[in-house]
Amino acid sequence: MTGRHDDPTHDAVPGLDWWLDDSELWTLLEFEARHDEHNRPIDLTWKERQQVLENLIRGPGPVDLPFARFLLTQETRAYGHSWGFRHGIEIAAILVAEHHQVQDVWLLWEAIYRSFDTWGIGVEEQRDSHWR
Repeated sequence: MTGRHDDPTHDAVPGLDWWLDDSELWTLLEFEARHDEHNRPIDLTWKERQQVLENLIRGPGPVDLPFARFLLTQETRAYGHSWGFRHGIEIAAILVAEHHQVQDVWLLWEAIYRSFDTWGIGVEEQRDSHWR
């Protein structure tokens, strides 16, 4: 795996077990800021992250919480660098929110701040579960 979407020889992203077996591999999905030939901001690893997120949301959950937090952080960083709409930040927010951990409220809030497309996924539930 090259980790770059502009490589014509790019293979499919490895399966979920591969990512979950070793957290050091997660660095291959880290947000990587660049600018294209027109000086527009881009994220070199967004397609790989998007594929992993889509695979995670299709499987039975909840998913590994540290991995979900990592992915949401990377999506949030990407939205801080560039604009546009992709479902990655929404999916990542759902994967974190389904764990109902009050300590994730600020992580979710940061995602909302970066992209209103996350529309507060889980924040009210997080808050309410804290007061129960």
